[in-house]
Amino acid sequence: MDKEEYADWLKSLKSGDKVCYRPYRDKTVVFDEVVKITPSGMIRLKSGKSTNNEGYYRSRNNWDRPFSVKPITQDILDEIRMLEVIGMLKDFDYSTLSKEQLEGIMEIIEGVEE
Repeated sequence: MDKEEYADWLKSLKSGDKVCYRPYRDKTVVFDEVVKITPSGMIRLKSGKSTNNEGYYRSRNNWDRPFSVKPITQDILDEIRMLEVIGMLKDFDYSTLSKEQLEGIMEIIEGVEE
């Protein structure tokens, strides 16, 4: 999304719209809801945070990281799902699988490595 498209998207926001942002350096995505758009274009979120008219949040106490609100896109949802699956795979007890199931997993892994 280029700068002009982003500005148009911000102008289209209304109370009840869902947005997301990344307040940390990791891949954490926070979902929030627009509560109010002020006459000056500030966006007030259900979490209590507010952005300026360019969608940018900066903490007054220096504890929160700055961020920009973003639309919730399929790419973001897909990325979150991938992180969930990776986490599940890391924590999975593979000793509960049969030899055939483990060999099936190895075929997938070996196919990716080639």
